[in-house]
Amino acid sequence: MSRLTANGSDMGPRAHDTLARFAAVGAATTLLDLALFNTLYFLGAPPSPSNLLSYSCGIALSYVLNRTFTFRAAHNHVQAIKFVVATLVGL
Repeated sequence: MSRLTANGSDMGPRAHDTLARFAAVGAATTLLDLALFNTLYFLGAPPSPSNLLSYSCGIALSYVLNRTFTFRAAHNHVQAIKFVVATLVGL
């Protein structure tokens, strides 16, 4: 029995692997954000700068891991800028 996507198309095993890697990257970047924010805040840094730094590090890690691990794509400056803009718009 095959698995169907929302539009009714068949999702192969490669798509499942990519989805699993994408989810793992999301979990890793969330953990980095939380750990870095809490560490900075615990050390006495104000919340806003702590959040800005931890979120920025999460964006950078997300781009690098998704590019190299999830999608195995070459670096592209235009793609990097689009990624950062899309992430910031999503705030």
